[in-house]
Amino acid sequence: MILTVETKNIILRGEIYHFRMGVPKDCAKALGKTEITQSLRTTDKVKAMAEAQRLTDTWSTKFKRMRTDRPQSTRPVAAKPRQDEADAEEFREQLLSRMESSLPKIFAAESAESLRERSAACQESIELVRKG
Repeated sequence: MILTVETKNIILRGEIYHFRMGVPKDCAKALGKTEITQSLRTTDKVKAMAEAQRLTDTWSTKFKRMRTDRPQSTRPVAAKPRQDEADAEEFREQLLSRMESSLPKIFAAESAESLRERSAACQESIELVRKG
């Protein structure tokens, strides 16, 4: 009994094996070609088969991704505010509130001169945080 191994997507050009795979019609326009060809840079059929399988898997994944990343509608979608921006703004407001409420407690124990310097520095910090 003779066993045959399927050599899918492999062609022999001279002594070198090459990978050859058709591009699905729905992906061909985006990719700009209907066929993928690439040298496998080997004369060993077993190595060629393994590399061809890896390339087949890679391209199949790319085709699936192309299909799922495609926009489903041509209607413009209204931009939603990003959640992290909203979270950052809320954090900034909480930080400002805490700083402003803590300043009098911190400054109570300091001298008038030191108080003026620290107050100015803190006010600058508050303004920087407000500006983002």
